[in-house]
Amino acid sequence: MADTDIGRELCAKVKAIFDSRIAGDTTIATIRKKVEDGRATMNDMSVYSRQLGMRLRQAIESTVRPEDLPDETMYQNIAHSILDPLLRENYDEINRICTETQRELDRKARIGLTPQAAEYPAERVMTASFGAAAKELASDAIKVLGRTSENITASASDEYMKTNAEYRSKAGLDAYIVRTDGAGCCKWCAALAGKFKYPDDIPDDVFRRHDNCSCDVSYICDKGRQNVHTKKWTKVNERAKRIEYAAGAPKSMKQTREEAKELEERLVASKPGKSDNAIADMKFINSQVFADKFKGKYENEQVEQAVVKACRQLVKNRNGTFFEEAFFIDAQTGQTISYIKGKQKNGIEMSEELKKRLTNAREKSIIMIHNHPNSSPLSRADYLTSSSYKSCYETLAVGHNGDLYSFRNTFETQGKLLGYFVEDGIEYPYYEAIRDYRVAYSKYTSRGQDDFQARDLAWKDVSRMRGFIYEKK
Repeated sequence: MADTDIGRELCAKVKAIFDSRIAGDTTIATIRKKVEDGRATMNDMSVYSRQLGMRLRQAIESTVRPEDLPDETMYQNIAHSILDPLLRENYDEINRICTETQRELDRKARIGLTPQAAEYPAERVMTASFGAAAKELASDAIKVLGRTSENITASASDEYMKTNAEYRSKAGLDAYIVRTDGAGCCKWCAALAGKFKYPDDIPDDVFRRHDNCSCDVSYICDKGRQNVHTKKWTKVNERAKRIEYAAGAPKSMKQTREEAKELEERLVASKPGKSDNAIADMKFINSQVFADKFKGKYENEQVEQAVVKACRQLVKNRNGTFFEEAFFIDAQTGQTISYIKGKQKNGIEMSEELKKRLTNAREKSIIMIHNHPNSSPLSRADYLTSSSYKSCYETLAVGHNGDLYSFRNTFETQGKLLGYFVEDGIEYPYYEAIRDYRVAYSKYTSRGQDDFQARDLAWKDVSRMRGFIYEKK
């Protein structure tokens, strides 16, 4: 029997057990009844997702056995044939029940917006199947499938909340994400509990879950005040904040050091995309210790000084915000080729003209520098950009805490194209190197490494496998 047939057969067995467990689950029955009666809340949706995920994990772990697999080995295509249909069905169900609940809540609040479905995380599921296949023991691989199915299902309602909070915020409503820590939760979860204004005050990890996470994530919307002429909803507090700031602004250009510091803090707080979690350590970044990180890394001192200056300027510009911006510098002269001003969170958008210039520039002639407000390691998108241009000598990310991460010589190190994945509404190519990264990342997180540590270690592994340079400075 072909591997895919084995996967489909096991999927059917799991589904039968899963359906029987769902039919007898009183928590699920109670929430479905509340939805039917129009009494359900978005917090109920979070509980519903977690319960579905727990039941799916139990069904997988009690049904799939090592002896069911060829050579007692979990191959990637078998893992995917088991996971994908079950998780797609759960996503459809969660989207359905969340939408019914949202419509009733909107009816009561007299809000006339259409609920938005959460997008199915196909790439995340594919990555999970590779992670299961990377396990040497089939028993460990089965546990990975169980934990993954529970986590992704539980996250479905979180993604629904995020999608609709973004949609409603853009429509002019005040949207808030509410995360409630579960009983006996860990310190990481406890730190994320609270009510956060979308999108400016959202912590980086508010939508993330670890295995067996019992936190509930929901969201609420307020209409605020409507302009009777434009019919657009306005945020009542914004004008009051502007008045308060104007009244407190210094009238004289001559200021004491304390007054200048106070003004700088207010300016940081007023920037678009502002967040207290992105405040930069400017004292360290302006220090000689920071500059020394670049010693001997470039062709000449002129380039070195240009890179240091660009890093400092980027962080200063975006201090206190989650916006990113970038400099493109000549790797031989240090001259600035292009600059992208920070206009969006967690990413930059290159113009077609700049892309054409990068494509036509000489080999290894450009250094791309951008800031990472949360001081995270380089991302998959950074790697995909870096490896797409032969002109790219280095891609450098400077964290607001002064950490530095670098890719060098990544052109054509991606391997074969395996397909495509969508993240944050953008389609990316799924190369073998990206697969290797996801497998390595999964390995390190399963060993207890946190997100940043796992990303750093995963890039070290992939750089050795694919033959490019990765460094944390």
